[in-house]
Amino acid sequence: MRSDARGSVEISSADPFQPPTIRFNYLTTEKDRKEWVEAIACTRDILGQAAFDAYRGAEMAPGASVQSDAEILDFVARQGESAYHACGTCMMGSDEQAVVDAALRVRGVDGLRVVDASVMPTITNGNLNSPVIMIAEKASDLILGKTPLEPLRLDYYRHVPPADGGRNGGGPASMPRAATLLKGNFCGTVVSLDGMIFPS
Repeated sequence: MRSDARGSVEISSADPFQPPTIRFNYLTTEKDRKEWVEAIACTRDILGQAAFDAYRGAEMAPGASVQSDAEILDFVARQGESAYHACGTCMMGSDEQAVVDAALRVRGVDGLRVVDASVMPTITNGNLNSPVIMIAEKASDLILGKTPLEPLRLDYYRHVPPADGGRNGGGPASMPRAATLLKGNFCGTVVSLDGMIFPS
């Protein structure tokens, strides 16, 4: 979920009815390639356990003959596809790369806001539906000029992998620092600025 590969969405024509050019840019970083190879190895390890003996047939894809890193990456390049959780093309923030500000207003354009998953600086750890609902509810409050509720400061859970990359296990860690959260009356959800979702 946390690939460091970065793609682009670009205007393809002066005609607003023409679709944009979308480039996912998968497999363009060392980390992304390494994680794909590890994902295939991990999946094979899980499904190779004795508990699956009664249910497991022959490996269909990428196939038992695909073993080297290069072969696995070739398979992923040909067969991999999006799970339709693209986001972050109009990143919210305060730096020069940010497309929208904290109130979701497009920088340099009057009267225009972006209210969808594209404003997320990074992808969430799960489905985008609830965070997008939260963004939309927050945007409606901003547009209507409602006074925001006071932020809550709560510790939150984050998995901290071991330094060896997970070969000797890992474990949860409760972050000691406080996270500033946005809270409102939106579907019983509290979402932090880094996209992690908490029950209210």
